[in-house]
Amino acid sequence: MFYDSLNWFQKSLVNKEMSLDVVADSFQYLIDEFLEVLYRRDVLPMESSNRFDPRTQKAVKLLPSIEGVSDQDVAQVLKRGFTRGDRVLRAEDVVIYRDATKLNDPS
Repeated sequence: MFYDSLNWFQKSLVNKEMSLDVVADSFQYLIDEFLEVLYRRDVLPMESSNRFDPRTQKAVKLLPSIEGVSDQDVAQVLKRGFTRGDRVLRAEDVVIYRDATKLNDPS
């Protein structure tokens, strides 16, 4: 079914049959279908954490801390992580805040 949906989407784009709103809705439908395929294989999107966890997240960018946020708070999730059972299949790529005195220290 997912394959059929991808083919339909591709043909619709090539034939320019969709408005931008319909494209956005259709693309979200494809994402939801793909998540269902993963779910059937016991692969789940990782629950995001507001605090950096090196076991499940990979800090790919550091920002200097600002008022109201703590060192190692997550500023943004760039790529969602996935798990299967207790095993991390793909860690989340995140941007984290670092105390300005620790910006050159990756720990």
